[in-house]
Amino acid sequence: MIARVWTCRTPRRKADAFETHLRATGVAEVEKTPGGAGATVLRRDCAGVTHFVMISYWESYEAIRTFAGEDIDRAWLHGDDAAFELDPDLFVTHHQVVCGG
Repeated sequence: MIARVWTCRTPRRKADAFETHLRATGVAEVEKTPGGAGATVLRRDCAGVTHFVMISYWESYEAIRTFAGEDIDRAWLHGDDAAFELDPDLFVTHHQVVCGG
């Protein structure tokens, strides 16, 4: 199992709407992509800024390519993300899952 980790920040006033958007776009895309094994979204509200971490789980690097394209290290950004004044990381990291909860 491979974990794909992406982070972003958004103004606190946009965070609730972005969370709903992220569930409907990023998480939904992972779940419908063959080889996608679900996702976890973490959220941390700070003074004026909310941090999100999305960890998606994959059966193989080939499955990640189906989702992200050939450059699997580049973040998959949705066209509507700009409406949330998003400050996204443009690259992701991949990790082998060695134990789970």
